[in-house]
Amino acid sequence: MTKWRGFHSLAAKLDIVFSVVVASSATVLAVASYLDGREVLQREAQARYGSIVTNLAFNVEYGVLTRNISALRQIVEGVMQEPDVNFVRIADQADIPLASDGARRETGTTVSHPVFLRKAAGPESAEDLFIGVEAPPPRTSRAESAAVERIGIVSVEFNTSFIEEKLSRMRRRAFGVSFIAVLIGVFLTGALSRILTAPLEGLVGAAARVAQGNLEQTVPSRSRDEVGELAVAFNTMVANLKISTVSRDYLDSLLDAIPDAIVVSGERGKIRSFNRGALRLLDRREEDLLGESLEGILSVKEGKAFSRAGGSIPVSVSIGELSDKEGKPVGVVYVAHDMRPMEKLQERLVQSEKMAAVGQLAAGVSHEINNPLGVILGFAQGLCRRLESGHPMEVPLRAIEREAMRCKDLVQDLLTFSRTSHVEREPLDINTAVEGALSLIQAQARMDGAEVRRTLASGLPKILGSRGQLQQVVINLAKNALDAVPKGGVVRVVTELEEKGASSWVCLRVQDDGSGIPPDVMPHIFEPFFTTKPVGKGTGLGLSLVYEVVKKHSGLLDVKSRPGFTEFIIKFPVRTGREADAKADFDDEPPDVLPPNFPAGEGGPL
Repeated sequence: MTKWRGFHSLAAKLDIVFSVVVASSATVLAVASYLDGREVLQREAQARYGSIVTNLAFNVEYGVLTRNISALRQIVEGVMQEPDVNFVRIADQADIPLASDGARRETGTTVSHPVFLRKAAGPESAEDLFIGVEAPPPRTSRAESAAVERIGIVSVEFNTSFIEEKLSRMRRRAFGVSFIAVLIGVFLTGALSRILTAPLEGLVGAAARVAQGNLEQTVPSRSRDEVGELAVAFNTMVANLKISTVSRDYLDSLLDAIPDAIVVSGERGKIRSFNRGALRLLDRREEDLLGESLEGILSVKEGKAFSRAGGSIPVSVSIGELSDKEGKPVGVVYVAHDMRPMEKLQERLVQSEKMAAVGQLAAGVSHEINNPLGVILGFAQGLCRRLESGHPMEVPLRAIEREAMRCKDLVQDLLTFSRTSHVEREPLDINTAVEGALSLIQAQARMDGAEVRRTLASGLPKILGSRGQLQQVVINLAKNALDAVPKGGVVRVVTELEEKGASSWVCLRVQDDGSGIPPDVMPHIFEPFFTTKPVGKGTGLGLSLVYEVVKKHSGLLDVKSRPGFTEFIIKFPVRTGREADAKADFDDEPPDVLPPNFPAGEGGPL
């Protein structure tokens, strides 16, 4: 049984039409049968009435002639035995009653017949019957014309309710049969309409599923009529559509997989189609891009694309012409390649070359300075031990020792920056390294009137690194944060675990509520010897060392800054024991951290 789709469906229309035809036909047949039956009953009744009255007129001829009332009464009683006789009356020529019996009723009809005195009894024609008239006027009949004398008249009233009951039963039977025929007809027409429309319903369902993209639909062809031919044509159409759709889907998937933006414009410069790369590059929705003027989103001469946010994006544009089968131009294809990664790569390359040059210089200078610096520091310390307290040379010698120690620390930083020193790495707990580093700057925090707060996640996996270098990273970042916050400011140190897919990272965050890093300073914060502190307050190697240490530990580094908030985020990859046994793998060039030329403001995500 197919699904009911309402009165608009073909099956419903066929049901209604067939049902109306069947009901009308059954009703007409029932009425015709009833009318025919009624006519037959009426003719039979009239024939019966005529036969009874005619026989009565024949039988009472002698009794009327002799006025034998007793005989007439017996004849009347015999007629009254008929079930449909209400009243019988026998009268003479003057219409004087001779014998009668019964009672008249409203549902009766009276049939009269003259009584003749003749040689051949009985009327020669049915015209001698007078139905509905008890005492018809005298008239001349063919019998009278033959010199037959009329001596009386008989009248019989028949009960027509008997016929009406038969007609009522006939009517009920006719319409009952008609009703049953209508029910059977409706059921058969419904079944027939379902048989006829079931293939069409299957076609409709298959077409709906094809419209939803399911091209595996076929419909069986069980007949050779028009419906079967339609099923064959539908299957052929789906097969052809599947071939063309698979090719189109493959082409769409291929175009969407291309990272570059592909935009097709018509003859008037309106965008006709595009791939996903165009939506990603321009940060727009499909409905916003379709039909828009190409000049509003792409400048071929300037090599820029304009995003929805209003910013311009540097791009490299290639142009191709579209033609129809006749070679007539119908549009232009633009392929825009995002140049921002290339520019960042170039900046990173320049920065790496600059850092490499500075590192080579630092390595050479540090080696050349380290030996004479050791001699100066050794003689200064030896003289200081030999001098008595209060000696006039004690103060200058102590100054020489102090400044020599500063130079030694600077040389050590230069060695670390230039990667000339080899440091053993081991699996370690970053929380332990952070606690050790923070214990060294608590005194400075109290002197500056600032507070250092720590939020260290428990159960962090170990990372592979150098404890001393990681502590130096924390100290450098914490010192910079303490220098940036006002009195009463807060420096926060946070550790946490971050998991993204199959990668796990141990994160270190150093935050402060200082004035923030100015936008013009942000691109230079990791450059060696760059500092905004007064002379004598810093060497400009603190953040450069942080950059190098993070890079050597295969970590990631990011900065977010705005007025009132600055955050340095460092991510170290979670290591297993295998890396600890294969330290040579980590002595090679590690992956680059994010480029040091960070944008001003919030900064970018890792």
